[in-house]
Amino acid sequence: MDKRRFYIISSTLLLIGLFAGVIQYVGMFDALYAAANNPGHLWSEMECNNTFCIKTESKKIGVGTMTPQTTLDVNGSVKIEGESSICDSSNEGSMSYFSGNFHVCQGNVWQDFIEEECGDITDPRDNNIYSTIKIGYQCWMAENLKYLPSVNSFLDSSESVPYYYVYGYNGTDVSTAKAKLNYNTYGVLYNWSAATTACPSGWKLPTHDDWTTLERSVCTSGTCKADFPYDVYTGGQRGTNEGEVLRTGDFNVLMSGMRYPGVFKDIDKNTIFWTSTVIGNYPWYRLITNDNNKIDRSAFFIDVDNSIHGKDMGYPIRCIKK
Repeated sequence: MDKRRFYIISSTLLLIGLFAGVIQYVGMFDALYAAANNPGHLWSEMECNNTFCIKTESKKIGVGTMTPQTTLDVNGSVKIEGESSICDSSNEGSMSYFSGNFHVCQGNVWQDFIEEECGDITDPRDNNIYSTIKIGYQCWMAENLKYLPSVNSFLDSSESVPYYYVYGYNGTDVSTAKAKLNYNTYGVLYNWSAATTACPSGWKLPTHDDWTTLERSVCTSGTCKADFPYDVYTGGQRGTNEGEVLRTGDFNVLMSGMRYPGVFKDIDKNTIFWTSTVIGNYPWYRLITNDNNKIDRSAFFIDVDNSIHGKDMGYPIRCIKK
Protein backbone atom coordinates (compact mmCIF):
# COMPACT_ATOMS: atom_id res chain seq x y z
CA MET A 1 0.00 0.00 0.00
CA ASP A 2 1.28 3.48 -0.85
CA LYS A 3 2.11 5.22 2.44
CA ARG A 4 1.03 8.66 1.25
CA ARG A 5 -2.33 7.27 0.14
CA PHE A 6 -2.71 5.43 3.43
CA TYR A 7 -2.07 8.61 5.40
CA ILE A 8 -4.69 10.47 3.39
CA ILE A 9 -7.25 7.78 4.21
CA SER A 10 -6.15 7.69 7.84
CA SER A 11 -6.35 11.48 8.09
CA THR A 12 -9.94 11.34 6.88
CA LEU A 13 -10.74 8.79 9.55
CA LEU A 14 -9.04 11.00 12.13
CA LEU A 15 -11.20 13.98 11.21
CA ILE A 16 -14.32 11.85 11.52
CA GLY A 17 -13.11 10.58 14.86
CA LEU A 18 -12.32 14.03 16.18
CA PHE A 19 -15.82 15.22 15.42
CA ALA A 20 -17.23 12.15 17.15
CA GLY A 21 -14.87 12.54 20.09
CA VAL A 22 -13.76 8.93 19.93
CA ILE A 23 -10.02 9.08 19.18
CA GLN A 24 -7.99 8.27 22.25
CA TYR A 25 -4.53 8.86 20.89
CA VAL A 26 -2.87 10.38 17.85
CA GLY A 27 0.21 8.25 17.32
CA MET A 28 -1.73 5.65 15.38
CA PHE A 29 -0.95 6.36 11.73
CA ASP A 30 2.39 4.56 11.60
CA ALA A 31 0.95 1.71 13.64
CA LEU A 32 -2.07 1.33 11.36
CA TYR A 33 0.12 1.53 8.27
CA ALA A 34 2.44 -1.14 9.66
CA ALA A 35 -0.49 -3.34 10.67
CA ALA A 36 -2.09 -3.13 7.23
CA ASN A 37 1.16 -4.05 5.50
CA ASN A 38 2.52 -6.54 8.03
CA PRO A 39 -0.44 -8.63 9.14
CA GLY A 40 0.38 -10.94 12.01
CA HIS A 41 3.33 -8.83 13.19
CA LEU A 42 1.63 -5.76 14.61
CA TRP A 43 -1.90 -4.74 15.26
CA SER A 44 -3.31 -1.58 16.67
CA GLU A 45 -6.68 -0.13 17.40
CA MET A 46 -8.70 3.02 17.61
CA GLU A 47 -10.19 2.92 21.08
CA CYS A 48 -13.80 4.01 21.35
CA ASN A 49 -16.47 5.14 23.73
CA ASN A 50 -18.59 2.03 23.15
CA THR A 51 -20.38 3.60 20.20
CA PHE A 52 -17.76 3.49 17.46
CA CYS A 53 -14.47 1.70 17.09
CA ILE A 54 -12.22 0.34 14.36
CA LYS A 55 -9.68 -2.38 14.83
CA THR A 56 -7.25 -3.88 12.34
CA GLU A 57 -5.74 -7.29 12.77
CA SER A 58 -4.53 -9.35 9.84
CA LYS A 59 -6.29 -6.82 7.60
CA LYS A 60 -9.63 -7.28 9.36
CA ILE A 61 -11.74 -4.26 10.23
CA GLY A 62 -14.34 -4.09 12.94
CA VAL A 63 -16.96 -1.41 13.42
CA GLY A 64 -18.58 -1.50 16.82
CA THR A 65 -16.52 -4.56 17.78
CA MET A 66 -12.96 -4.97 19.06
CA THR A 67 -12.70 -8.57 17.83
CA PRO A 68 -13.38 -8.60 14.06
CA GLN A 69 -13.86 -12.10 12.70
CA THR A 70 -14.14 -11.26 8.99
CA THR A 71 -12.69 -8.73 6.56
CA LEU A 72 -15.40 -6.31 7.67
CA ASP A 73 -17.24 -7.10 10.92
CA VAL A 74 -20.04 -4.71 11.90
CA ASN A 75 -21.80 -4.84 15.25
CA GLY A 76 -24.91 -2.75 14.58
CA SER A 77 -26.93 -1.62 11.60
CA VAL A 78 -25.55 -0.47 8.24
CA LYS A 79 -27.29 2.08 6.07
CA ILE A 80 -27.06 1.44 2.33
CA GLU A 81 -28.69 3.83 -0.09
CA GLY A 82 -28.35 5.66 -3.37
CA GLU A 83 -28.78 4.80 -7.05
CA SER A 84 -25.92 7.08 -8.05
CA SER A 85 -23.40 4.22 -8.14
CA ILE A 86 -22.81 2.90 -11.63
CA CYS A 87 -23.51 -0.81 -11.99
CA ASP A 88 -20.93 -2.47 -14.21
CA SER A 89 -18.38 -5.28 -14.14
CA SER A 90 -16.12 -3.32 -11.78
CA ASN A 91 -18.62 -3.41 -8.89
CA GLU A 92 -20.64 -6.51 -9.74
CA GLY A 93 -22.18 -8.03 -6.62
CA SER A 94 -22.42 -4.73 -4.75
CA MET A 95 -25.68 -3.78 -3.04
CA SER A 96 -27.63 -0.54 -2.87
CA TYR A 97 -31.01 0.59 -1.57
CA PHE A 98 -33.36 2.82 -3.53
CA SER A 99 -36.98 2.95 -4.71
CA GLY A 100 -38.04 1.16 -1.53
CA ASN A 101 -36.05 -2.02 -2.16
CA PHE A 102 -32.56 -3.50 -1.97
CA HIS A 103 -30.82 -4.01 -5.30
CA VAL A 104 -27.80 -6.08 -6.35
CA CYS A 105 -25.51 -5.14 -9.23
CA GLN A 106 -25.88 -7.90 -11.83
CA GLY A 107 -23.89 -7.44 -15.02
CA ASN A 108 -24.67 -3.77 -15.70
CA VAL A 109 -28.17 -3.61 -14.20
CA TRP A 110 -29.39 -3.05 -10.63
CA GLN A 111 -31.69 -6.03 -9.93
CA ASP A 112 -34.24 -6.29 -7.12
CA PHE A 113 -33.01 -8.42 -4.25
CA ILE A 114 -35.70 -11.02 -3.44
CA GLU A 115 -35.73 -11.87 0.25
CA GLU A 116 -38.98 -13.80 0.53
CA GLU A 117 -39.51 -17.34 -0.71
CA CYS A 118 -41.15 -17.59 -4.11
CA GLY A 119 -44.08 -19.95 -3.45
CA ASP A 120 -46.41 -21.61 -5.94
CA ILE A 121 -48.21 -19.35 -8.42
CA THR A 122 -51.46 -19.74 -10.32
CA ASP A 123 -51.71 -18.37 -13.86
CA PRO A 124 -55.11 -16.63 -13.96
CA ARG A 125 -55.33 -17.07 -17.74
CA ASP A 126 -55.77 -20.85 -17.57
CA ASN A 127 -55.49 -21.73 -13.84
CA ASN A 128 -52.28 -23.72 -14.31
CA ILE A 129 -50.33 -23.91 -11.05
CA TYR A 130 -46.53 -23.69 -11.13
CA SER A 131 -43.97 -24.57 -8.51
CA THR A 132 -41.15 -22.07 -8.19
CA ILE A 133 -37.61 -22.03 -6.86
CA LYS A 134 -35.41 -19.33 -5.40
CA ILE A 135 -31.79 -19.55 -6.55
CA GLY A 136 -29.57 -16.77 -5.27
CA TYR A 137 -31.76 -13.69 -5.35
CA GLN A 138 -33.75 -14.86 -8.39
CA CYS A 139 -37.20 -16.45 -8.40
CA TRP A 140 -37.73 -18.94 -11.24
CA MET A 141 -40.53 -21.23 -12.31
CA ALA A 142 -39.42 -24.77 -11.56
CA GLU A 143 -41.30 -26.20 -14.54
CA ASN A 144 -41.89 -25.32 -18.18
CA LEU A 145 -44.65 -22.90 -19.06
CA LYS A 146 -47.94 -24.43 -20.32
CA TYR A 147 -49.74 -21.34 -21.57
CA LEU A 148 -51.49 -22.41 -24.81
CA PRO A 149 -53.91 -19.86 -26.31
CA SER A 150 -53.78 -21.67 -29.67
CA VAL A 151 -51.86 -24.58 -31.14
CA ASN A 152 -50.09 -25.03 -34.45
CA SER A 153 -48.97 -27.93 -36.60
CA PHE A 154 -45.23 -28.56 -36.64
CA LEU A 155 -45.42 -27.63 -40.35
CA ASP A 156 -46.39 -24.05 -39.46
CA SER A 157 -43.35 -21.79 -39.26
CA SER A 158 -42.80 -18.10 -38.63
CA GLU A 159 -40.22 -15.74 -37.17
CA SER A 160 -42.74 -12.98 -36.47
CA VAL A 161 -46.22 -14.50 -35.91
CA PRO A 162 -46.66 -16.19 -32.49
CA TYR A 163 -46.85 -19.98 -32.88
CA TYR A 164 -47.42 -22.58 -30.17
CA TYR A 165 -46.62 -26.29 -30.37
CA VAL A 166 -47.14 -29.40 -28.28
CA TYR A 167 -44.51 -32.06 -28.93
CA GLY A 168 -45.91 -34.89 -31.06
CA TYR A 169 -49.27 -33.21 -31.75
CA ASN A 170 -49.97 -32.13 -35.33
CA GLY A 171 -53.47 -30.73 -34.96
CA THR A 172 -54.98 -27.35 -34.13
CA ASP A 173 -57.44 -28.15 -31.32
CA VAL A 174 -56.31 -26.70 -27.98
CA SER A 175 -58.38 -29.07 -25.82
CA THR A 176 -56.98 -32.12 -27.59
CA ALA A 177 -53.45 -30.77 -27.33
CA LYS A 178 -53.85 -30.14 -23.58
CA ALA A 179 -54.95 -33.74 -23.06
CA LYS A 180 -51.63 -35.04 -24.42
CA LEU A 181 -49.08 -36.47 -22.01
CA ASN A 182 -46.31 -34.36 -23.54
CA TYR A 183 -48.22 -31.15 -22.79
CA ASN A 184 -48.70 -32.09 -19.14
CA THR A 185 -45.11 -33.29 -18.77
CA TYR A 186 -43.06 -30.87 -20.87
CA GLY A 187 -45.33 -27.88 -21.39
CA VAL A 188 -45.51 -25.87 -24.62
CA LEU A 189 -42.91 -25.24 -27.31
CA TYR A 190 -42.94 -21.60 -28.43
CA ASN A 191 -41.41 -19.81 -31.35
CA TRP A 192 -39.57 -16.72 -30.17
CA SER A 193 -42.38 -14.30 -31.00
CA ALA A 194 -44.79 -16.30 -28.82
CA ALA A 195 -42.21 -16.74 -26.06
CA THR A 196 -41.70 -12.99 -25.58
CA THR A 197 -45.30 -12.47 -24.42
CA ALA A 198 -46.16 -15.89 -22.93
CA CYS A 199 -45.23 -15.38 -19.25
CA PRO A 200 -48.01 -14.36 -16.83
CA SER A 201 -48.27 -10.92 -15.26
CA GLY A 202 -45.39 -10.19 -12.88
CA TRP A 203 -43.13 -12.65 -14.71
CA LYS A 204 -41.02 -12.38 -17.83
CA LEU A 205 -38.97 -14.28 -20.37
CA PRO A 206 -35.46 -14.24 -18.85
CA THR A 207 -32.68 -12.26 -20.46
CA HIS A 208 -29.27 -13.63 -21.37
CA ASP A 209 -27.94 -11.94 -18.21
CA ASP A 210 -30.68 -13.57 -16.09
CA TRP A 211 -29.46 -16.96 -17.27
CA THR A 212 -25.84 -15.96 -16.67
CA THR A 213 -26.72 -15.06 -13.08
CA LEU A 214 -28.41 -18.44 -12.65
CA GLU A 215 -25.38 -20.25 -14.04
CA ARG A 216 -23.05 -18.41 -11.69
CA SER A 217 -25.35 -19.15 -8.76
CA VAL A 218 -25.08 -22.92 -9.28
CA CYS A 219 -21.41 -22.82 -10.32
CA THR A 220 -18.86 -24.05 -7.77
CA SER A 221 -15.76 -24.40 -9.94
CA GLY A 222 -13.85 -21.31 -8.81
CA THR A 223 -13.79 -20.06 -12.42
CA CYS A 224 -17.46 -19.05 -12.58
CA LYS A 225 -16.93 -15.49 -13.80
CA ALA A 226 -14.67 -16.62 -16.61
CA ASP A 227 -16.93 -19.54 -17.53
CA PHE A 228 -20.11 -17.43 -17.53
CA PRO A 229 -19.30 -13.82 -18.44
CA TYR A 230 -21.91 -11.10 -18.79
CA ASP A 231 -21.29 -10.55 -22.49
CA VAL A 232 -22.95 -11.44 -25.78
CA TYR A 233 -19.84 -12.87 -27.40
CA THR A 234 -18.89 -15.91 -25.33
CA GLY A 235 -20.79 -18.97 -26.52
CA GLY A 236 -20.47 -22.73 -26.77
CA GLN A 237 -20.28 -25.27 -23.96
CA ARG A 238 -19.45 -23.54 -20.70
CA GLY A 239 -18.68 -24.46 -17.11
CA THR A 240 -18.24 -27.89 -15.54
CA ASN A 241 -21.39 -29.49 -14.09
CA GLU A 242 -23.92 -26.64 -14.06
CA GLY A 243 -26.14 -28.36 -16.62
CA GLU A 244 -26.25 -31.47 -14.45
CA VAL A 245 -27.12 -29.39 -11.38
CA LEU A 246 -30.07 -27.77 -13.17
CA ARG A 247 -31.13 -31.10 -14.66
CA THR A 248 -31.02 -33.18 -11.49
CA GLY A 249 -31.81 -30.57 -8.83
CA ASP A 250 -34.94 -28.67 -7.89
CA PHE A 251 -34.76 -26.53 -11.05
CA ASN A 252 -35.94 -29.75 -12.69
CA VAL A 253 -34.84 -29.36 -16.31
CA LEU A 254 -36.60 -31.98 -18.46
CA MET A 255 -35.42 -33.13 -21.87
CA SER A 256 -38.42 -31.69 -23.71
CA GLY A 257 -37.01 -31.68 -27.23
CA MET A 258 -37.75 -29.00 -29.81
CA ARG A 259 -39.88 -28.08 -32.76
CA TYR A 260 -37.50 -27.93 -35.71
CA PRO A 261 -38.93 -26.62 -39.02
CA GLY A 262 -41.14 -29.47 -40.27
CA VAL A 263 -40.49 -31.94 -37.42
CA PHE A 264 -40.38 -32.52 -33.66
CA LYS A 265 -37.04 -33.92 -32.48
CA ASP A 266 -34.74 -34.79 -29.57
CA ILE A 267 -37.27 -35.43 -26.81
CA ASP A 268 -35.58 -37.21 -23.86
CA LYS A 269 -32.21 -36.11 -25.28
CA ASN A 270 -31.98 -32.35 -24.76
CA THR A 271 -33.85 -29.13 -24.17
CA ILE A 272 -33.29 -25.55 -25.28
CA PHE A 273 -34.61 -22.51 -23.42
CA TRP A 274 -35.31 -19.15 -25.05
CA THR A 275 -34.01 -15.85 -23.69
CA SER A 276 -35.29 -12.39 -24.60
CA THR A 277 -31.83 -11.15 -25.64
CA VAL A 278 -31.29 -10.82 -29.40
CA ILE A 279 -28.03 -10.41 -31.29
CA GLY A 280 -28.71 -9.28 -34.83
CA ASN A 281 -31.82 -11.33 -35.60
CA TYR A 282 -30.90 -14.29 -33.42
CA PRO A 283 -32.06 -14.75 -29.81
CA TRP A 284 -29.69 -16.21 -27.23
CA TYR A 285 -30.68 -19.60 -25.83
CA ARG A 286 -29.44 -22.25 -23.40
CA LEU A 287 -28.99 -25.88 -24.41
CA ILE A 288 -28.91 -28.59 -21.72
CA THR A 289 -28.46 -32.25 -22.67
CA ASN A 290 -28.49 -35.65 -21.02
CA ASP A 291 -25.02 -36.58 -22.23
CA ASN A 292 -23.10 -33.43 -21.26
CA ASN A 293 -23.00 -31.78 -17.84
CA LYS A 294 -22.05 -28.36 -19.19
CA ILE A 295 -24.40 -25.64 -20.48
CA ASP A 296 -24.31 -24.59 -24.12
CA ARG A 297 -25.10 -20.93 -24.77
CA SER A 298 -25.59 -19.64 -28.29
CA ALA A 299 -27.69 -17.29 -30.42
CA PHE A 300 -28.65 -19.55 -33.30
CA PHE A 301 -29.09 -23.22 -34.15
CA ILE A 302 -26.87 -24.68 -36.87
CA ASP A 303 -28.26 -27.79 -38.58
CA VAL A 304 -26.19 -30.66 -39.95
CA ASP A 305 -26.53 -29.10 -43.42
CA ASN A 306 -25.09 -25.84 -41.99
CA SER A 307 -28.42 -24.04 -42.30
CA ILE A 308 -29.02 -21.51 -39.51
CA HIS A 309 -32.28 -21.22 -37.60
CA GLY A 310 -33.38 -18.69 -35.01
CA LYS A 311 -36.76 -17.25 -34.10
CA ASP A 312 -38.72 -19.88 -36.05
CA MET A 313 -37.62 -22.72 -33.76
CA GLY A 314 -39.93 -24.11 -31.06
CA TYR A 315 -38.44 -24.24 -27.55
CA PRO A 316 -39.85 -24.37 -24.02
CA ILE A 317 -39.44 -21.43 -21.66
CA ARG A 318 -38.88 -20.85 -17.96
CA CYS A 319 -40.31 -17.60 -16.64
CA ILE A 320 -38.49 -15.50 -14.05
CA LYS A 321 -40.11 -13.12 -11.60
CA LYS A 322 -39.78 -9.46 -12.55
